Amino acid sequence: MNSWPKVLFLVLFLISGCAGTLTNEIDRIGSNQWNPELAAPVLNSNFEMADYLDAVSNEVTVSFDSAGVVVLEYRGPDVVSQTASDLIVIPDQTYQATLDLTPVELTNFNVSGSISKSFHFDFNVDTGKSDALDSMTFKQGDLLLSITGAFPTSGSLVFDLPYLQINGIPYSKTFSWTYSSGSSSPQQFQLNLDLTNAFIDYTKNGATTSNFSFDIDLTLSAEGTPVSLGDKISVTVNSTNQLFGSVFGHFASRTLSTNRETVSIGVLHSVEANSFTLDQPEVNILFRNSFGLNATIGLTNLQARNSAGNTLPFTGSIVSTPISINRPAGFGVGQFAETNLQINQTNSNLSELISFLPSSLDYQFLGSLQSSTQQQFVVDTSRITGTYMVRLPMSGTASTFTSTKDFDFNGSDFDVLKEGLITIRTTNGLPIEVLLDVLFIDSGGNILESLLTDPVVLSSGTVDSNGYVSKPSSRELVVPLNQAFTDNLAKSTKIRVVSTISTVGNGSKVVKIRKNDQVNISVFLQSTLGN
Repeated sequence: MNSWPKVLFLVLFLISGCAGTLTNEIDRIGSNQWNPELAAPVLNSNFEMADYLDAVSNEVTVSFDSAGVVVLEYRGPDVVSQTASDLIVIPDQTYQATLDLTPVELTNFNVSGSISKSFHFDFNVDTGKSDALDSMTFKQGDLLLSITGAFPTSGSLVFDLPYLQINGIPYSKTFSWTYSSGSSSPQQFQLNLDLTNAFIDYTKNGATTSNFSFDIDLTLSAEGTPVSLGDKISVTVNSTNQLFGSVFGHFASRTLSTNRETVSIGVLHSVEANSFTLDQPEVNILFRNSFGLNATIGLTNLQARNSAGNTLPFTGSIVSTPISINRPAGFGVGQFAETNLQINQTNSNLSELISFLPSSLDYQFLGSLQSSTQQQFVVDTSRITGTYMVRLPMSGTASTFTSTKDFDFNGSDFDVLKEGLITIRTTNGLPIEVLLDVLFIDSGGNILESLLTDPVVLSSGTVDSNGYVSKPSSRELVVPLNQAFTDNLAKSTKIRVVSTISTVGNGSKVVKIRKNDQVNISVFLQSTLGN
């Protein structure tokens, strides 16, 4: 690296520790009357408070309210409840039926040699809860049919599932057999029916709920062997591996829960302050509910955690009162309804929590799906999702709000820099005073040098009665670079930037930082260079 890029890099690096992301624009800043080997304007740039906050805070979104006040937004990971397929389960079901003849039917059969008889069977679908199922579309499932009989006859059996549709057609299957003398089990049939995408009506066309039924038409023809009263056919239907795509009905209450998640508040991480307040902090939670059921949510395990590891819980009516969650209107299968929730200083201790200087906020939700006389529905992926957003409008007070950050630094790159001066001129349109200390540290953790003998880099602008800057302030700071300083600079492996912010009157007045409030920094470098 040649001499000029080294010097330019140093100045830009040091200034960016205070000012965040700066635009590198060359502009002459006055003149000086000596003849150094290097004398050049280095930087003339404007930056806003949003730039500074974006630089020192991780994963922040900077926006502005309707008055132009800067707002920091931190979005936490979504919290997600169990899905409907986790909460509403259709266990395997077994339905058994017997086909036989009454004594009168047996007598008539032995006389006529033939008989046709119809059977109807109803069963209850048991979910293990007090659910009343109306209908369901299968995502997957199997229906296993087993028929075993000992009638010494020929015949046929028509097995009808009038309320189960495969490809939109009610399911029916015919089994036929011819009796041969000596057969131990003349009626022996097995069927495995794939229920994927099948539809079933559990109401018998609106007559009931949770009903599974089938019809059987049995025809027998005599083959010369007498039929006895104990002859019969056993029918077993097993419905297994059932997963629904969608299901309608009236469901019993279910408990919901989410994992605990954390949102990091980068601007408040590893800071100290005599006092710090924001007068309009918010935590906004957007719930999206795709259950077609009424639900309530309770905010639980909400707490702030600071960089020292201490915690402070959320309190207030928003925490102690269950929150009703909207459901999709009508039968909006696959749709969701939104419920917005705002936590602020009127319904919680949020202002106290922000003054606690949290580095993170923890959150988790517990709740329940509510039973109802209104028809309900779910799809297998139905769930409640909570999107967590922390909004911090830059309106408040701060007294000695101190933040410390360390940066890796290779001082040996600047061994050519000898004696000189850095002139820093600032115009401050922010309602804050900034004190800055830039420390150079060696590999053993020892502080070798402090760049600024006068730490006041920015004096606060004049603030009006509404907390806005009405007139910016101006300041010039001259930093000498002597030989001892540059020698220590070459030994440095880290730079520690300690910035302290106070609002007007050392935090005694509420101020507001707007989008267009700016700081101008101009830098001029004069130096001699070594070999």
